[in-house]
This record gives sequence, C-alpha cells and structure tokens, in this order.
Amino acid sequence: MSLAATVAGLMGHEGELLVQLRELLTAEHAALLKRDGVTLQGLSEKKQQLIGKLEAAAGQRARMLTERGLPTDGSGVTALLAQLEPGARGQAEAQWEAIRENLEACHKQNQVNGRLLESSLRTSHELLAILLGHSRESNTYNRQGSLDTTLNGRNYAKA
Repeated sequence: MSLAATVAGLMGHEGELLVQLRELLTAEHAALLKRDGVTLQGLSEKKQQLIGKLEAAAGQRARMLTERGLPTDGSGVTALLAQLEPGARGQAEAQWEAIRENLEACHKQNQVNGRLLESSLRTSHELLAILLGHSRESNTYNRQGSLDTTLNGRNYAKA
C-alpha cells in the first residue's frame, strides 16, 4: 500500500471516529439538559468505547510517524503530509484540518458538558444539604480539616 493510501486510510478512520464522538457529545448535552440518567449511562459507555478506538487510531498514527523518524505531534503530521505527492497531499491536508476542527469542537462540547454536569451536581448537593438541615453558612471544618457533617439545625426528617 502506498504512503498516500495509508495516510488517507488512517486519517479517514480517525476523522470518522471524531465525527461520532462529536455527535455523541451533542447527545450527551441533550441528556444532561433533560437530566436523563438512563440515557447518560448508555452514552457514557459508548463514549468510553469510542475513546478507546480513538486512542488506538492515534497510536497507529504515532507508529507511522515514528517509523519515518518524525515527531508524533502535529509537526510530525505536517512533515509527513509534505512528503506526499501534490495530488494526495491536498486531500490529506483537508482530512487533517477536519480532524483538528472536530477535535477542537469535541473539546469545547466536552467542557460545556462538564460545566453543566458540575452545576447539576452542585445543585443536587445544595438540595440534599437543605433536606438534611445544613445551611450554606453552617459548613464548618473539624480539627482534622475535614468538612464537619454533624447536623446543626433542623432537617427534613425532624419536621
């Protein structure tokens, strides 16, 4: 197989996986907004599988670069693309740019999802604290430096 065909195959596969991850992260965002735990669980499992496939694809790319004495980062990919014939180089450069764009979009969506999840967890903890009779102002620390979880005040069960 020619270098151009190998590069096109690897980048095409990696690009497809990133498109799938981007779609999955969008679905995850919708499930987070709906607070749909069942869907989130399934998406989490799919995401882990997809990340494993992406790591394997990145590993294949790194091996290809290493075999040619190139660094395994973006500069190595740029150097590899420069070795391709002009016709194949244009397609490979477009694939690499799409990979980079999708990777950036996945990163941004994952950050948004993480902030949304963090906000949801914080709200759940605050509601639980209210039900247990803790107020925000009553959070204190014990001698060991841990949060003192003794109940000060009324809790929902006492009412």
